[in-house]
Amino acid sequence: MSRSINSTKPAKRGKPLTLVITGTPGTGKTQLAQFLKKKMKFHVLEEKSLIQKHGIGTWDKEMNEWDVDVQHLKKAILQELKKIKKSTLIVGHLSCEISLPVNGVIVLKTPVKELEKRLRARKYSEVKIQDNLFCEETKYVEIRVRKHYAGKPIRVISTGRPKKVVNDTIGAWIKAHIRT
Repeated sequence: MSRSINSTKPAKRGKPLTLVITGTPGTGKTQLAQFLKKKMKFHVLEEKSLIQKHGIGTWDKEMNEWDVDVQHLKKAILQELKKIKKSTLIVGHLSCEISLPVNGVIVLKTPVKELEKRLRARKYSEVKIQDNLFCEETKYVEIRVRKHYAGKPIRVISTGRPKKVVNDTIGAWIKAHIRT
């Protein structure tokens, strides 16, 4: 399933684009970003790398995850964007919690059974798996994106389909709705 939300004027051709790729952990954000980097020459900003580079999070050993103040993350992303002069993807699940100056947002979703398999393969704790499945089932990320990126082109797409279909669908959406 995929759908567009909020249609606005596309960005002007030739001007660098900034897009967010977000979704619950395990939905395929990094894979999609790597595809778009290769296919469309995007620069990729990974939230996790920025958290470590800017020292804005603390590692929670019990939950095996970063505890991050999202406003500090937003500041770090904005600092990095000022340095980059080419089209950029901001990739991570926390970007749904902040408003950024972007041209559009891609929200990735995955069927819950498939997502659970992926999270177990990553050896997530049971609590972390259940937290992420709950977020996926309740459309948490999509709801937050609609709040923080109202008026921006938003594409929600399921990654429970063949990777080529997802990649081609997103590539076509960027060309049709973001680039003219």
